[in-house]
Amino acid sequence: MISTNKYNKISVYIRKDEKAVIEEKALKEGVSISRYLVLAALHNNLNFSKSE
Repeated sequence: MISTNKYNKISVYIRKDEKAVIEEKALKEGVSISRYLVLAALHNNLNFSKSE
């Protein structure tokens, strides 16, 4: 039987200093951290520096 679930689970490990930056950027975008990471990866924009 083929699963009809259209979502895949992705697990990542994030350094504590990067997590704070990611949380801040996700909050600005109004999305969850996991959604932000997926969108950033799709747009090849995985820069976690605080200057952005």
